[in-house]
Amino acid sequence: TAPSDYMSNIIKNIVHVNPIIIQYGVDTTVFKRNDSPPDQNRENAVISARALTNKYDIQTIINALPLIINKHPETTAIIAGSGDKKDLFAESMKKNKCEEKVTFEGEVPNNKMPELLNKASVYISTSPSDGISISLLEAMACGLFPIVTDIPGNREVITNNQNGILFETGNVTNLVDKVVSALKNKELQQKASEMNKKIIEERFSMSKNLSVIEDMYERLLRI
Repeated sequence: TAPSDYMSNIIKNIVHVNPIIIQYGVDTTVFKRNDSPPDQNRENAVISARALTNKYDIQTIINALPLIINKHPETTAIIAGSGDKKDLFAESMKKNKCEEKVTFEGEVPNNKMPELLNKASVYISTSPSDGISISLLEAMACGLFPIVTDIPGNREVITNNQNGILFETGNVTNLVDKVVSALKNKELQQKASEMNKKIIEERFSMSKNLSVIEDMYERLLRI
């Protein structure tokens, strides 16, 4: 099996077989939008939930945040994830006088992520390489508006300017413009939230996909 078309093509090129494409998905009983009680602060909050390492290019978010806050002063940011660059990134926010606007949560247990995601309206991923990211799917399930890199794995679930926005990998200026535009466009956020809820339910529901996987293995055992 492969979790995405992108990974399926890589496997086919290596071992010359056609894997079944299926993603474990998201537990939609846990990862879901929660507006009770309404949180007014989430309207202008963005979140990153990837590890603070070079692999995910968090430096691009760190470089973008002071510019985003300058253009849209109501913005706040949540940086979730562990990594050896946490102190360096926090110091960068302090130098740019953004330390009161940016919260570094460190490593967050998965059972705490739904609550944290529901404190933001926009999800950002700057990763230069990915399959279909579980982190992205969890954010979509919680109703966040995704702004993610324009790479094959993300294009499998995000249609640009419809259920999210794709931006050029590593392009700080492009990311700043996309985030500020999205924060101001509540109508686009609402439409995307409705589309993403449907996408998650139809393609990435853990309960549905695990049933498919279980049925597939039972059929294999009968061969």
